[in-house]
Amino acid sequence: MAWQNFFSRGSNHQKGVAILINPLFEITLENSWEDEDGRIVLINAYFNTFKFSLCNIYAPNNTALQKAFIENLTEILISKADISNLITVGDWNVTLEAVDKKGGIQWKPSVYRDLLAAFMDELNLGDILRIKNPSKRCFTYESSALKMKSRIDFFLIPKSLISSTKTADINIAIAPDHKAIRLFLKFENKKKGPGLWKFNNSLLNDDTFVNLITTNYPIICRCGKSPGEDGFSVEFYQFFFELLGQEFLDSINASYDDNE
Repeated sequence: MAWQNFFSRGSNHQKGVAILINPLFEITLENSWEDEDGRIVLINAYFNTFKFSLCNIYAPNNTALQKAFIENLTEILISKADISNLITVGDWNVTLEAVDKKGGIQWKPSVYRDLLAAFMDELNLGDILRIKNPSKRCFTYESSALKMKSRIDFFLIPKSLISSTKTADINIAIAPDHKAIRLFLKFENKKKGPGLWKFNNSLLNDDTFVNLITTNYPIICRCGKSPGEDGFSVEFYQFFFELLGQEFLDSINASYDDNE
């Protein structure tokens, strides 16, 4: 059996990311996506009944490009990935904390570091190695010329998967300047909850969507009284059911399963 591979090439011997799936790891692929710049590759798949998304990234080290990269990554993951079970990994080209750097210029939070922290907060992601080892000094990258070591390669996982993590560590690799990072998860057959819903804010740049909401929302809200505590009328749900129906159904099913 052959390995499954998904990749974004990059160009001119620069950049490039890939996801390789061992044939012994039996997954059912739902879909995959890659950018044209060699920085992002994403798959959505099932392991048994567990649905997950896996994203490999290579962030730019150019400060002028980093803001656009993190904004683009956020939009892509919210619109294309299963945020509730998203594992994102790669070379982020930044350290999150002072403990993640040794030597070189004294550490201080950069604009890009703060943008990445906000990205983690928005998608409810955590740096699993640091969560498991709050004060451990360990590094994935070393520059002899700069006399500096740093941990710029790391996994970000949903906080709901922390309890499923067996190991998160750093190991030797064939790369001359980077080490390998490893994450081992153990999944159990758990009942799926309602998940994490995120509004795709790119819709706010869609004139058709904005005009639809602006024009019809006041009309719908005048049609009838709210049947519950959420403040929305029956007509609201009828009109926007195509947008909200699946989330509403998932919420009802989750409440039923939990006897709430």
